[in-house]
Amino acid sequence: VIVTTINYRRESDLNLIENVIYGFLLYLPLRAIISDHKYENSLRRRLCAITIIAIAFIVVKAIISAPSLEDIEGGTFNSTYFSNYIALFVPLLWYIKNIRVFSREVERFIDVLIVLIIIVCLLNQARGSIIGLAAFLALQFDIKYIYKKNKGLIFLIISICLFVFYFLAKTKIDSANGRIFIWQNALKIVKEKPLGIGLGAFKHEYAV
Repeated sequence: VIVTTINYRRESDLNLIENVIYGFLLYLPLRAIISDHKYENSLRRRLCAITIIAIAFIVVKAIISAPSLEDIEGGTFNSTYFSNYIALFVPLLWYIKNIRVFSREVERFIDVLIVLIIIVCLLNQARGSIIGLAAFLALQFDIKYIYKKNKGLIFLIISICLFVFYFLAKTKIDSANGRIFIWQNALKIVKEKPLGIGLGAFKHEYAV
């Protein structure tokens, strides 16, 4: 609820109300999914359905209202924030799919929603989100089993991931160089003054 509320721009009271509603629509099913309380399958199914609909609405609305496919911000402060935000939905959707309370058709819809989230992150060139999603998805599969069955598929997936990371690094080279600059100078400061230099001093000193 907190992440949803603070992640969105609060340009009006209506925006704030909408954000709080999003938060609770996402929170209530979590109670049913991870709580120790033994919910009936029918209730668990209904609550999970609310989450799926809310996530689908957030993602689809963001795409439809985007000024361009390279700036899908969904009402948040920028497209990177939005990508980081929706990337958090993927583990939740994956878990909902695997508790087996829905028909195969709904499970396929969840798969489509996960793929849609990944595509939005790629279009937004959100490197952190993409790396996080790649790491999460890699942990969900039995890599050893797949490697034994089809080595070529593993190498193909690795090649695609490396190409995507290289493409993202090249297209946002200024951003990457800026971060390297910040880290180099920050580490130098930490070495010289391990107790810090005060709030805002780095920005004042280096105009970053």
